[in-house]
Amino acid sequence: MKDRIFVDSNVFIYLIDRRDSFKTKMAVAFFKSIAESEINISTQVVKEFCQAAIKKFQFSEAEVLSNLAVFDQILIADTPKTIIEKAISLKFKHQLSFYDSVIVASALASNCDILYSEDMQHSQKIEGLQIINPFAN
Repeated sequence: MKDRIFVDSNVFIYLIDRRDSFKTKMAVAFFKSIAESEINISTQVVKEFCQAAIKKFQFSEAEVLSNLAVFDQILIADTPKTIIEKAISLKFKHQLSFYDSVIVASALASNCDILYSEDMQHSQKIEGLQIINPFAN
């Protein structure tokens, strides 16, 4: 059985970050290491990836569309109202930012065991979900 994992947008963003080649190399190595896992994300991750590509990296329309291929083999879940409600509860219970709480709620709803994110506390557990910073030493 494959590991069910959830990957936050920051990990994907490093794949296209032309300004930080070290983190880009780390991101490429990370994705190779999880190739056999069942990778889950939410529509929020795709939106944040596109926003970074457009605003932060000033990609052209063609570049943004081309880079969306990174999500081709990944399970992408919607973010319905029930996820938002769960996120609000998690936000106040665990002192997370709202957007991080939506990521956690989405990972929980996808029945993932691990959430890979650089934005949250490394090794933190939330309702059985292990948060791991893939760039931590």
